[in-house]
Amino acid sequence: MKKKNYIKWLQLFGIILFVIILIRLDFQNIKNQLAQFKWSWLGAYAAGLILMLLFKVLRWRTALNKQGINYSINKVFAINTITSFWGLITPGKLGELAKVVFLQKDGYSFTRSLVSIIIDRLYDVIILMLLGVFALTYFISIISPHFSIIIIFFGLILAVIIFFYFFKDGLWGLLKKLVRYFIPLEKYNTLTKEWNIFKFDFGKVFPSTIFPMLFYSLLAYLCYYVQIYVVALGFGINISFVYLGLCSSLAALISLVPISIGGLGTREAVFLYLLSKVSISSETAVLIPFIEGSVFAIIFMGLLALGCHFFLEIKFNRNAEIK
Repeated sequence: MKKKNYIKWLQLFGIILFVIILIRLDFQNIKNQLAQFKWSWLGAYAAGLILMLLFKVLRWRTALNKQGINYSINKVFAINTITSFWGLITPGKLGELAKVVFLQKDGYSFTRSLVSIIIDRLYDVIILMLLGVFALTYFISIISPHFSIIIIFFGLILAVIIFFYFFKDGLWGLLKKLVRYFIPLEKYNTLTKEWNIFKFDFGKVFPSTIFPMLFYSLLAYLCYYVQIYVVALGFGINISFVYLGLCSSLAALISLVPISIGGLGTREAVFLYLLSKVSISSETAVLIPFIEGSVFAIIFMGLLALGCHFFLEIKFNRNAEIK
């Protein structure tokens, strides 16, 4: 089976899961909750979204600058917003790899273009793994109270450290295989021929940008948690910010696996199970992530992406006229 067909079939899992969840809900209750939603919180949601985008822009620009690719913050914001929107509607956020196209238009090679994008995406994975491990530790301690939360947490962290220590020599090979899964065969062949260039740039950028990129990543995810929390407040839900943030961390980690479109289905399943533990109705538990991730995010990001597209078009035409 071809890779693209394989990914398409995987997406069906999330869609089927979402349908199964839907048919078990009370639609009259959903209708009532939507009618009672406090739209005054929409402004706070939009502010959180824009701040999240800004911190992600600063993170990617840090890697770009280290490579000697000096883009203005406006241009980075435009490219990042457009590709982030594509990421929302593709499995595992694969659409964000389209940043390569914009860099190649400016004359940068495919291999050099891919370095900052892979590193930028890697920080998402690192943060989500750390937060996901913490969230998993916390929820396991609730489900199985006889386990010590400290023992679980440090046990999981130790397992990750041991893995990276003993398999560090094979990490380049693992990274190569992962990249192969996400890019077309002809592009992968190009990358293979220039693998030493990729490794050199990666080795130069990644270690020297750890602290600023981690810092921007944490701020970006804090803004994301605020967005989720604002939606919950809009539905009149009284819930701990930390608890909801941990639910979001686990759902976001699972959404990286390309088994759904934008996390649809898997995200709602995580919220449905975990919010039921704090006596929140099934309808509300599903509405919170669905409205945030599949309605508000897509509408706001779509509008921003459209505006950014026109910005880049105008800028490109203006530069062409000057030349």
